[in-house]
Amino acid sequence: MHTFSIQGARGSLLAGGPECRRHGRNTTCMMLRTSTGVLAVDAGTGLAAALNGHPEAESSGVLNLAVLFTHFHLDHVVGLPLLRALYLPTATIQVTGDPRRDWQSAIRGLIGGPYWPVDLHKAGATIVWQPAPQVSETLTVQGVRVSACPVWHPQGCLAYRLEVDGRTYVVATDREIGHPELDPLFIDFCRGADVLVHDAHYLPEEYPRFQGWGHSTFQGAVAVAREAGVGRLVLTHHDARRTDEDIDRLLDRARKIFPDTDAAVEGASFGA
Repeated sequence: MHTFSIQGARGSLLAGGPECRRHGRNTTCMMLRTSTGVLAVDAGTGLAAALNGHPEAESSGVLNLAVLFTHFHLDHVVGLPLLRALYLPTATIQVTGDPRRDWQSAIRGLIGGPYWPVDLHKAGATIVWQPAPQVSETLTVQGVRVSACPVWHPQGCLAYRLEVDGRTYVVATDREIGHPELDPLFIDFCRGADVLVHDAHYLPEEYPRFQGWGHSTFQGAVAVAREAGVGRLVLTHHDARRTDEDIDRLLDRARKIFPDTDAAVEGASFGA
């Protein structure tokens, strides 16, 4: 058995204020808990919020964690140095990134001077470096079959397909629509998924001002869900300025096109 959950649904910045409480305030982290351990997609502030105080780590001082990084913009990595397990000598953390990028240097550069007081190699946990699978390849992590697909985003980005216990989850946290080569590849990648978690940072009326910034709208997410035949669409990477009521209105518009749509809510889970 497994549980797939949303642990951080905001993009770019933490959200603040009571008007943002229901959908959550933390930046991107999706999490699969299996009998083997914990598999996270991205390490936004939601990673630390979810795992600091995790019963396994707190009671025994042992945590088996794997983090699949879509890319290395700050809102997707800042939770890693805040993670208590990083400083436990009994913890093992597998870190996975796009081998086409200088991904190991990105992590080492973040956890250490001048940005952080403790260097990664002195933190304590055992770090296992695992390149992300190339297109048409797969990798098994925490009992989960993992594949990856490049998507359009500044400095590059990956979407991940996670298959476990007969269920398939696709996570595309940061993806802009309209790339003639990557879009068809991505739609095939999503084909038949039970759950697609997809970027919907901008409203359609906002998008023209931000074209090229690497994010989608609910219309772009819905178009993929319909064409790829996914079971459920979950809109994520909410603009930090968007209130819960704003997100509700966005969701209502999306459901008129694709009824099986949800807006990501921090703490929401999708079980086996």
